[in-house]
Amino acid sequence: MRDFEDWLEEVEKEIEKANIFELYKQSLLIKLHALKTNRTLSNLNYLMRWLHHYELPSLCPTPEEIDYWIEQGFLRKV
Repeated sequence: MRDFEDWLEEVEKEIEKANIFELYKQSLLIKLHALKTNRTLSNLNYLMRWLHHYELPSLCPTPEEIDYWIEQGFLRKV
C-alpha cells in the first residue's frame, strides 16, 4: 500500500515524463497541486478523471489505497 505523499511524488514524475502535449501536462500538474493543497476526495476524483482522459489510468490509486488514505486522514470527504 502506497503512502499518499509517495503516490503524489510518483504521479508528478510520471506526468512530467508523459508523452502528451505540454499544456496538458501543465493542466494535470495544476490539478495535482490542488489535490496536494486541499487534500479532498473531490480533488482526487477530478484528477483521476483527467488522468483517464489523457490515457494515464495506471497513475490512479486503487480503491483500497483511497480508503486507507481517508482512514488515515490524508484525504477529506467534502
